[in-house]
Amino acid sequence: MRINPFIVLLAIIFTLSCLIPVNASNEAQTEKHQQLFADVVKDNGTNAELLADKLSIEFDKCPKTFTEELNTQGKETIKLIAELTTYGHYFEDFSGYKERVNELADSTAKTELQNSIDSILGANTQVGNAEDYSATTESFDVETIKHFIDVNLQIGEVNEEFFHTIGWVFRTDPILFAGLMEEYDKDEQEYLAKAVAYDCGKNDYSALTFRRDGIQRTSNKSLDLLIRELGNPENKKLESFFSEENADGTLNGTKSTYTPTIGAILYGSSPIEVGAPVSLTVKYTESAHTSVARSYWTEIYCIRNGNSYLCSSKYVTIPAGSSTVTGTYTLTFTDVGPVYTLVKVYSTQNGTLLESRQGANPDYTKGRWRIQVALPTNRDYKGTLTLYRANGSSVMSCQCLGRSAYNYNMYTQFGHTPTGTYTGVLGGPDGDTNAYGAYKYVAMTGVSGVIISSGRSGIWIHGGRYPYSNTSATWYPLSPTLGCVRIAPTDQQSLQDNITSLTSSTGYHFATGNISIYET
Repeated sequence: MRINPFIVLLAIIFTLSCLIPVNASNEAQTEKHQQLFADVVKDNGTNAELLADKLSIEFDKCPKTFTEELNTQGKETIKLIAELTTYGHYFEDFSGYKERVNELADSTAKTELQNSIDSILGANTQVGNAEDYSATTESFDVETIKHFIDVNLQIGEVNEEFFHTIGWVFRTDPILFAGLMEEYDKDEQEYLAKAVAYDCGKNDYSALTFRRDGIQRTSNKSLDLLIRELGNPENKKLESFFSEENADGTLNGTKSTYTPTIGAILYGSSPIEVGAPVSLTVKYTESAHTSVARSYWTEIYCIRNGNSYLCSSKYVTIPAGSSTVTGTYTLTFTDVGPVYTLVKVYSTQNGTLLESRQGANPDYTKGRWRIQVALPTNRDYKGTLTLYRANGSSVMSCQCLGRSAYNYNMYTQFGHTPTGTYTGVLGGPDGDTNAYGAYKYVAMTGVSGVIISSGRSGIWIHGGRYPYSNTSATWYPLSPTLGCVRIAPTDQQSLQDNITSLTSSTGYHFATGNISIYET
């Protein structure tokens, strides 16, 4: 039978026309896989869950091609990609994924995929009572209050705003505050106890008697000291905090009744950061009696929300032969928001008020929000995340999970959430809402601790993969991660909304906050 050459030519052209797109498609897929593998190698952990989802999708398209191309990579890269691919499948169709892996031909990639399956299965067989561990939520941020105390003891100024803050802290949780005081020496403890008693007495808190009666006697000497000072009527007088030397103006020059003028009132920084010492300069002028030195007792008040607090005080002297002097003060603030500065000049301490002046415009104090993440040593259990304002008060608290899906230790890639201190900012929401949740996440940068010594990075606080399918798991309903801290969707929204509110123009908190992750 004679074959028509024209028909043969058409058949060849048709065959080639079918092959060319297929080859082009394969080349594009190969290029896509190679780029995805390269992205995994370059990633510092920030996009681990996103990459896991992408890898699982590419694997499902054609397991054979995926593993063949994976075999061209180095051993460490193959292991890394195998773990991410397995993690991406763990939360859906895991049994089907295992079957597809078993059907693959023998190869290094298949072996590593099977190893990762065994590892993740072995790491996630924990069952038990999900209520076995519960971290205690501190009613105030102990680290913030300790910082306030340390700074104010170092400066040595009588500061009523500081007194009010630790007074509030004591009333919030007397036992916890008394425990905090134990870290200080005897003189410092007595000063703090008097400061608390002064604030409670000044503000006439009606619940104070009840709180004193309700506190059980313990062996805590600081608590005994606090209770004793609360009953001392002398602590209602601010004068009791000043030494006799400070009260004697003759040690600082000749006391004067000549009225000065109060000039410029300037802070050394703007905005003023809560908890950080800030310098204040005030210019005083008296030009009618330059033949003598003129000494004055000066007081600096901050006025916030209608409340006036003495923040600094000292004698200033205009030397003989001069008409002006600049008084320099060191202040600290313990809360955020607009604050007006009031300067008063007296002939002596407790003497005649000669002059006063309040700044026409407010200055602003801003602070950093803080997150404390308390995780159990046994990461099979959930921990507690608490958000605090810059003044140390609690905003919200929720459950969290810092467990690795592979149950690796903190020093290993894809291991448990590393402990340490971090800075953090809101980011997102991420496009992969399945992995990271529908709301904003907290992107963290390590500062100290295991997060630095381990060499890890890319740790976030986020939602996603919720709820976990195994209701008997100790971490239910939160899903294990590849190193991040996981929280529930409603808590992720609450965290987003609260930080957004704190960092708004009327929230007076910096965009960057401080985060502490520790084991209890």
